[in-house]
Amino acid sequence: MENQQQEKLSIEKVKPNAKYSCFIDAHDFAQSLQLRSRKEWRAWAKGEMADKPQRPNHVPAHPDGIYKVKGWQGWKHWLGTAEKSLHEKNAGLN
Repeated sequence: MENQQQEKLSIEKVKPNAKYSCFIDAHDFAQSLQLRSRKEWRAWAKGEMADKPQRPNHVPAHPDGIYKVKGWQGWKHWLGTAEKSLHEKNAGLN
C-alpha cells in the first residue's frame, strides 16, 4: 500500500508536458482560488471572474484532461470541496 502511495505521489510530481505545472503545484493553485464548482472553474478560466487572478499559462483550463493519468481525482478534489474521508477526519488531517 505504501509503495502505491509513493508511486502516485511521484506521478503527481511529473509535469504532463512542457507547458503545464505538475499536478501538485497546479492543484495547490486551484485550491487557493476557493472556487466551489466546475462551472465556476470554467468561468474563471475564461477570465469571467474579475475578483480572481487571471489564469497563469502553466495552469490548464481543462485540468481533467491534462492530469487524467497524473493525479486527477475529480472536480471536488481539484477544487478542495470534497468532504474529508472518515480516515482523514479521525486522524485530524487537513
